[in-house]
Amino acid sequence: MSVTGFLFGKSWRKKREYFLPYIQGKVVLDIGCAGEGDKPWETDNWFHKYIAEAAGYCVGIDHNERKVNAIREMGYNVVAVKAQGIELDRRFEVVCAFDVLEHIEDPKSFFLNVQKLLKDDGRLLLSFPNPFFFMRTLRAVFKGDGNIANDHVVWYCNGTIKSMLDRYGFKIEKITHGSGEPRLYKFIFLPKIIRHTSVYVVVNKDQEKLRSSAT
Repeated sequence: MSVTGFLFGKSWRKKREYFLPYIQGKVVLDIGCAGEGDKPWETDNWFHKYIAEAAGYCVGIDHNERKVNAIREMGYNVVAVKAQGIELDRRFEVVCAFDVLEHIEDPKSFFLNVQKLLKDDGRLLLSFPNPFFFMRTLRAVFKGDGNIANDHVVWYCNGTIKSMLDRYGFKIEKITHGSGEPRLYKFIFLPKIIRHTSVYVVVNKDQEKLRSSAT
């Protein structure tokens, strides 16, 4: 295994430990439920499985119809639809979009849809790849790029995340850097902003801003 592979690891245990308490027993929409790879549901790290188990009620959506059909055959409640075009007949206590927004060219449509789908006192749970993770920074220095995946259209840092959420009527309840892989938590000599692979965000609706924009 390469050094990068060792550090990124294949475990999402710490990510589950962070987010699942917000999901436990709730009515949940999981955007991008199919996950990465050809058949992610065959691994222990397919996140939608844990979301569906923890939630009181769960709907998953994904744009990949082939994957959605396979997941539905496993008994999950999933729908094939793009994140910008969601139309469902209920509202949710929690909306999850883990490592989704960096794939979306039109975040405005995404957030306008989430505003309609999320209950007023609900939470939006987000995660993003951390652009300042030290392995990405080293790659940028020595190879001239930041290890951007072909299907990513943008990097988000803490500042751009806050600005984007504020623009579309949301506010941050909590933001931190984290990793799915537990080994990275042992690198305490590194600041969190470069130690961890991801940015984790817990978001609320900004009711005051939404009311003022409606008048």
